[in-house]
Amino acid sequence: MRDRGTGDDPPSEVTFHQVIDAVDSFPRPTLAIVQGGAIGGGAGLAAACDSTIVDEHAFFAIPEVRFGTVPDALVHVIIRVIGERNFRRYALSGERIYAHDAQRIGLAQTVVTNGERDRTVDALVDSL
Repeated sequence: MRDRGTGDDPPSEVTFHQVIDAVDSFPRPTLAIVQGGAIGGGAGLAAACDSTIVDEHAFFAIPEVRFGTVPDALVHVIIRVIGERNFRRYALSGERIYAHDAQRIGLAQTVVTNGERDRTVDALVDSL
């Protein structure tokens, strides 16, 4: 993001917390499509979206505890999506949340095979 100055202004500093909040409050529908891993900030971005479609082999993780940090930019949105108890489990352990478990706890709405992904995304986008 840039300041709306003369164009010569240096980029303004934007925190990841602000990015998460911007996605979370975006006035149009947002969709996350997860293939592979959504780790730390990626998990937070997916949680901030209105809908999340994940490949059956995808996973999420909140591994910050393993590095001795706190995922403070993600906390508010992930707790809202998966609940405080689930957040505590996954944030304290750093363990992976695989696609079907992510769907069970509300982090993913739809789990698809690779062949279904494009059709599922197209159908959702058409419905919006």
